[in-house]
Amino acid sequence: MDEATLFRLGGYSALAAVPALLLAGVFLALFFGGFGDRYGPLNDIFSALVLLLSVAPALAVAGLLSEQTGGWFGVLTGLAVLGMLIGAVGQMALVLGGISLPTSFVTGGIGIMPVLLWFGATAFIVLRGGQLPAIIGWLLVASLGLALLLTLASMRRLGIATWALSVGLLVALGGWYGALGLELLRRA
Repeated sequence: MDEATLFRLGGYSALAAVPALLLAGVFLALFFGGFGDRYGPLNDIFSALVLLLSVAPALAVAGLLSEQTGGWFGVLTGLAVLGMLIGAVGQMALVLGGISLPTSFVTGGIGIMPVLLWFGATAFIVLRGGQLPAIIGWLLVASLGLALLLTLASMRRLGIATWALSVGLLVALGGWYGALGLELLRRA
């Protein structure tokens, strides 16, 4: 696949991830807000879709940053893509009844760890003077920071803080997908 096609596919995939991410967030809020169990599987489906839509942008970013980083970033990107696929398959297996909720936490945890490492590495490279606009790096930093704070607030059962941090994370990730998508399309 040539570079322009990869950037175009990555750009459109990143932009398509924005509404999928928003729908996943809305369905999760409805589920935890007590509006019905049917929203849990809808959240899982749209979360899996976001993960799948993240593959092409990750590959496009790797293509952009590979000259600057050498082989290690390509390996990390490969692990992140594998994590995205594991997470997506786990979410869909949960929806289809193939695995239990506790097992989905395992597949989700295994899947998300290399993605979070990839986010951190990408932010570092971009903010160090990478091939992408700094806002893309800063949105990743914000996403990682908000994810950490959200985890801590959830563990402490801080209701309003958990909701506020969830919205913040949704905005930061949505902004990242949107900014990255537009930048990749500009380069296509």
